Amino acid sequence: MPYSEFKKMYLEVIQSAVSPEEIAQAYMNWGESAFGEAPPYPDAVMAYEKLVERFPGSRFRDDALLNLAIIHHYYLHEYEKALGYYRRLLTEKEFKVEDTRYRMSQYVKWTKGDVQSAVRHLHEVVETLTVKLGALRNAPKSTDKINAYWDLIDLHRKEKNYPESLRLLTVLSQDPDRDISTNALHTMAMIYVHDMPKFLKAPYRDGPFQVVSDSISQGIELLEKIIQDNPTSNHVPTAMVELARALQEVQVEFVYEGGEVGYPIIGDYVKAEKVLTEYLQRFPDHELSREALLLLGGVYESCRGVKYGRSKQSGLERHGDAIRTYEYLSRKYPKSGEAKAAKERIERIRRTGGCQ
Repeated sequence: MPYSEFKKMYLEVIQSAVSPEEIAQAYMNWGESAFGEAPPYPDAVMAYEKLVERFPGSRFRDDALLNLAIIHHYYLHEYEKALGYYRRLLTEKEFKVEDTRYRMSQYVKWTKGDVQSAVRHLHEVVETLTVKLGALRNAPKSTDKINAYWDLIDLHRKEKNYPESLRLLTVLSQDPDRDISTNALHTMAMIYVHDMPKFLKAPYRDGPFQVVSDSISQGIELLEKIIQDNPTSNHVPTAMVELARALQEVQVEFVYEGGEVGYPIIGDYVKAEKVLTEYLQRFPDHELSREALLLLGGVYESCRGVKYGRSKQSGLERHGDAIRTYEYLSRKYPKSGEAKAAKERIERIRRTGGCQ
């Protein structure tokens, strides 16, 4: 039935119905039918506004308010109106209060850039839902709650509040849903391996080295846990590549040359090579295989042998492996950016004949 027929039917019900709840339901049905029409949804807005105005005690009233907020927020982009409807739901009713707080936090986050307000509202939805669901022994999982956690984590990462991000991720890592818990572990690893080292190095020329290395080590432990505990997970291929990259940046030992003078040895290249080789055998056509091949070539090119120190002999032996890996990468993915980088590295090896 075309929308025009639906509209005619609902208007007839509105004019002829005796029960206020029947009329309210007709407005609600009309609004829902009109919702799918082309922007700017004038009939949907009209129907919902009439319902809210004429039947403030109706059981459909809060749904109408929420739909008005959604239309103005996501479709008409009239953010002030949307915020007004969200606030009415927050202050007047408990119905769908968690969902409304979450949507309101999204509004603040994406349209105003007010991080503090977004964090406050997201905290409210997490706390409210945690109390509510915790009171129910076998409560169903709330999508809004999980989404609120992830948005909080994202906001805290942007603010470089890594301890709070990690605290929230620890909660999610204990979720019975394996995909949620694994995703949380992987995100924790990325904070330790990428976010925190970058943040810690920023004020320093060389960075507080030991602290950076300790952070990377924690990330490595989490990546290894993902690979070991979830061998069939979709997170494993990415975790293996990230692990190999992290292994090349972590301190493996500290060498003293006499007295208190010494220097750190960076990179567990032996382990990185093992991880990358296994990855390429298990996932030869994965989306990160180009990056993995480039990383493996870098391991060979680094001239790090079985012992982590440099060695001319091990370098000579491994330069051939590096060149062959780069050539294979260039043949398999000739138009990729990694192939271009591989060709430049081959030229450098042949030109300098030395280690990185």
